[in-house]
Amino acid sequence: MDKRTWIEGEIASWRAEGLVDAATAERLEARYAAAPGRLSWGILLAGVFGAFLVGLGLVALVAANWDAFGRAARTAVAFAPVVLCGGAALLFSAKGKTSAAVMEPMGLLWFAAVAAGATIVAQTYQVGDSVAGLLLFIALLAYPVLFAVRARVATVAWTVFAIAWACVKADEAGKSAVLAWGAAGGILALSAAAWTWAIRCRGEGALAASCRGAMGLAWAAGLPLVAVLAMPWHVACDWYWALFFGAALATGVLGRWTGHKAWSVAGTLVAVGAAVPTIAPWHHGGGLVFLFYCISLAYALFLAVQGVWRRSLWQLNAGTLLAAWLVLGKFCGSNVSFTLKGVVLIAAGVALWALNFRLVRVKKQEAAK
Repeated sequence: MDKRTWIEGEIASWRAEGLVDAATAERLEARYAAAPGRLSWGILLAGVFGAFLVGLGLVALVAANWDAFGRAARTAVAFAPVVLCGGAALLFSAKGKTSAAVMEPMGLLWFAAVAAGATIVAQTYQVGDSVAGLLLFIALLAYPVLFAVRARVATVAWTVFAIAWACVKADEAGKSAVLAWGAAGGILALSAAAWTWAIRCRGEGALAASCRGAMGLAWAAGLPLVAVLAMPWHVACDWYWALFFGAALATGVLGRWTGHKAWSVAGTLVAVGAAVPTIAPWHHGGGLVFLFYCISLAYALFLAVQGVWRRSLWQLNAGTLLAAWLVLGKFCGSNVSFTLKGVVLIAAGVALWALNFRLVRVKKQEAAK
């Protein structure tokens, strides 16, 4: 049941119970009938998938007749979808059709049109031989699209695309700390600006929360990946865990500061993932290995305690499972007998079950009050 149906039912109940008179009920119904309804995920997904199919169809048509086109015709074909998408976006905006169901597919289709057009022109006129250069060219051309359509999905796609460019550039140009931090900082600044604009103009909702979670994962995992790939390997090998954990921490703090849970969840998941391999023996950082392991264990315990304090099952389980992995991973790799190992594993499983059972009971008792 959506909000509009629910409020209409409530107004009818108020009228039947005599809480409001007929005139007041009619005014309330008229007021909430004019309010925008909740976005249908079916319509949105159909629009996005439809835009994807249209793009594939255009590619197939052009590819089938590509040899018959000259250079000028190829350039015209390359830029025609870009112009058409821009014209459609202007037309929709002029007519007030700026809902997410319209602009989200339009943003993806426009982004794809820019990427395809730039690639065709580069191939036709043999401009440059650098894959990273082409990716950067596409990213710069497509960036204004994010502001024109204010699409959250396109903004996430652009961020992932820019991260891919930075990774390819690092592979082509060699290891450089300047490149690592410059690329990561630039991507963060540009994507954050586009994201802020999209949220401010479009408002909140389930789609915004989903895209915000994806954006948080891109910031917490994608940006440190750029740094790791671009930095000298002997440095990245010792400090990669700290880079991922630092980015995850920053994303989580941003989520707490802004009140957006999706960023906090994304930061937590990336931090947990970064802490998992600290039990492995393939590190070469000497004392850093033990330091990273201890910090990971402290983080796991903190997350479990926070889950109990906030009555959050997912935080409790994430922290408890991570702590169990870190402790039992070392324990199972020791020379202790398998009998004792089995007893400890059983005890750990029972303890995890008991914690969850107790927390569920506490939450039910609190909800009943």
